[in-house]
Order: sequence, then structure tokens, then C-alpha cells
Amino acid sequence: MTEVELPALYRAAEAASNSAQSTFLRAQLLNFVLLIGGTICALPEPSRELAIASAMCFLASLVVYAYIQQQDLQSIWYRSRALAESVKTASWRLVMGAQPFDQVDENVRLESFRQLLSELLVQNQGIGKHLVGDWSSANQVTTALFETMRAGLHLKKQVYLRDRIDDQRHWYTDKSVSNKRSSTQFFALICAAYAVAIALLLVKIASPDLKYLPIEVFGVVATSLIAWKQLKRFDELASAYSLTALELGVIKSRFAEVEDLGGMAAFVCDAENAFSREHTQWAARRDH
Repeated sequence: MTEVELPALYRAAEAASNSAQSTFLRAQLLNFVLLIGGTICALPEPSRELAIASAMCFLASLVVYAYIQQQDLQSIWYRSRALAESVKTASWRLVMGAQPFDQVDENVRLESFRQLLSELLVQNQGIGKHLVGDWSSANQVTTALFETMRAGLHLKKQVYLRDRIDDQRHWYTDKSVSNKRSSTQFFALICAAYAVAIALLLVKIASPDLKYLPIEVFGVVATSLIAWKQLKRFDELASAYSLTALELGVIKSRFAEVEDLGGMAAFVCDAENAFSREHTQWAARRDH
């Protein structure tokens, strides 16, 4: 059961989250570029043209910052992601008969699921205008959900292991490695920017008559790199994703012990709780 087979609400929230994240990060990057540009224009011997260019860069930076704050892009990103993850874990619990969808009667389980989706919509009315697209006309309870819910133990085990445990485990592992690599790269860039600024300062001390040494530029570059590294939280995410991947490995080692639908439901509860813990911690770190 792939992501395109999940309820339309999941896909709408996923699209809203990705859109808000992309816009937020691009706006932040543009803000840093404008600050650096404004600093560069302010360095040479003063002229009317350069002064205007510098002022325009800083004014544009202020406009971009105000846009980010006014649109509340970061909040939309987090809330949409939280909604998407809630729908995803609820869908897997439904099709595997795990709590709170462990009722014997199929109609009761489906009604409980629909009620949960309605509650999630009510709770997230604030981002309703961002859940746009063709999703409103798509099915909330898809054919794949029905088929997986009605499948036997053997097929359920295959689907959950392949499309949930292994898929997410690989995702967390890849993201952990990617974030660790990005953290190392940005640390090197920050050190390089500081090194250049310090070298230029030493040159200025040795030759005070020299003009146009871009010390301030590299200072702003270093500050921007630090801000971007903190914004992306490479180190924290690398650690969190690695721990979750390891936890899923431990959970997967118990998969062979599942012998009936009741055991399958209990196993799914443990796995989904692990996913929920990681996401809750991620959201808490982002909010902080």
C-alpha cells in the first residue's frame, strides 16, 4: 500500500506541507542572499548608485522577512506535516486491525476511521485553505485500503513489512546519512568563511592603508551559513533519524514471531508508536 493509495486527506496535507516547506526555505535563502548583496554594495568607496543598490537589497530583505512572518509558512509546514502523518498512521492501523480500529465488525471500523478523519479536519481548519488541488474529489477510503483490510494474515504481513517497516527504515537511514553529510559540509563552509575573515583582518592589521577588504561580507556569509545550519537542524535530525531506524530494526526482529491477526495488530501498534514518537519529537524540536 503505497502513499498514492492512502486517503486523499493525506495527499492533500502532504502537498501542502511540501509547498510550504519549499516556499519557506527559498524565502529564507533569498533573504540571506539579499543581506550578503547589500553588504557587498556597501563596501566600496561610497557612490550614489552603490548606496541605492545596498539600500534596495536591505529593503528587499526586510520585505522577504515580513512575508515569511505574515504568511506563517513554518507553521503551515509543520501543521500540514503533522496532519499527513496522523492520517498515514491511522490508515495503517485501520488496515491491520490495530487499536483503535480493532473491532471485529468491518463497518464499525470504517465508521471509526471516517470519524477520525472528520475530527482531524475540524482540528486543522486553520490550514484548510492550503489543502487545495484535486484531492477533494478523490476517495478517502481507497480501494487499496479495502483490499488490504480484508486480506489474510500472510498478505498483511507482506504489505506491512514491505511498504511500511522496510520503506520507512530505509527512508530514516538515508535521511540520517544525508543530514550528517550536510552538517559536516556546512561546518566546513562556516570554518572557511571565518578563516577568510580572520585572514583579511590580519592583512588589514599588517597593511592598514589597504582598502576594500571584504571582511564584513565574509562575516555576513558565516552568519548566514550558521543560521541555515540551525534552521535545517542537520545534527539533531541525523541523530533522531538514526535512532528511529535502529528502533525499527529491533521491532522488525520480532516480526517472525507474528502468527495470527491478533499478534499482527499488537506488532503494528508497537511500530506505529515508534513512528509517532519520532514525529512528535520532531515537531517539538521544530516548535522550539
